[in-house]
Amino acid sequence: MPAFRFFIYLLSKSLLTFEGLNERQIDDQKEGATTLFQQGALGEAIFTNPKFTVITPTSLLEQTVIATLKTVHIHTAPHLWSRLHSRDKHQRLKDRENLWGIMTFAGYAMLLLSSMALTEVIAGPKARSSCPPGWFYYKANCYGYFRNALSWSEAEFECQDYGHGAHLASIMDDSEASIIASHIAAYQKSHPVWIGLHDPEKNRRWKWNDGSMYNYKAWLSGQPDNHKGDEHCGELSCSGGFEKWNDSGCRQQKHFVCKFKP
Repeated sequence: MPAFRFFIYLLSKSLLTFEGLNERQIDDQKEGATTLFQQGALGEAIFTNPKFTVITPTSLLEQTVIATLKTVHIHTAPHLWSRLHSRDKHQRLKDRENLWGIMTFAGYAMLLLSSMALTEVIAGPKARSSCPPGWFYYKANCYGYFRNALSWSEAEFECQDYGHGAHLASIMDDSEASIIASHIAAYQKSHPVWIGLHDPEKNRRWKWNDGSMYNYKAWLSGQPDNHKGDEHCGELSCSGGFEKWNDSGCRQQKHFVCKFKP
């Protein structure tokens, strides 16, 4: 980002050197700058004399660019207007060279910013490429939903086979619960799903098998009830929209969700 701000600074300095331009050249500058902004994918540009404002940001990078450029004002010197109809050939040539240099530099700068914007868009998903195929990424974790029915312990071993410290998924808050539930519901709505919650000592002291703290709780009303004294593994209940938990017999065959931090 320091390099990005450096080029914004250079661009703004270049655009502020419009002293000595005549009316036609100012119009040419406006037209050329509009084209540059459109090619640079920086949204719609509105130009007024003697300043410009950029609006309609469509990405985080654009918002950064626009927030910076909004502080840039193109001012012409007070004596500019007295030279609008100058017949001084030398002055006109000087003005033309000045304009060409400004537009050339601005063009290169905007192409650089455009390439940075493209890099941002392309590079974004790379953080997710560390997840295995078919898994999804959320808040620095990879999640895999599997519809082959296994017992709780078999599902846990299956998760561990992926390496990276993967286990049946722990759930730490409402937002994580919601994203997992939404993913499962996109595939099915009628089969409960194993998560990494269990009661290993069978004393109603529930734990996450990946070692996470058991602070967040989202049990269905009346659960866990340890029905028939044989429910020591946690599932996402389809009746709770996969956001609520139920205790179940660990030998039952269910879908499951794995999780690891890449």
